[in-house]
Amino acid sequence: MTTSGSSIATHHVFRLRPGEDLKRSIRAACTERAMTAAFVCGCAGSLTRAAIRFADRSEPTELPGPFEIVALSGTV
Repeated sequence: MTTSGSSIATHHVFRLRPGEDLKRSIRAACTERAMTAAFVCGCAGSLTRAAIRFADRSEPTELPGPFEIVALSGTV
């Protein structure tokens, strides 16, 4: 279905190497491609450590890995 005023999404795919920071790499890819609005629609991979900010805390909690990424989505 097509609606008037809709925009067309452009998809960008990139790969991170072992040891690269996930969040920094996503932001850098957006900056390099001059994106003003972006979202992550999928991801596959693993992490050697993770930093998670829980709802009741202002600072992230760092957790040692390894971790498998089973889902990743959200706005950037």
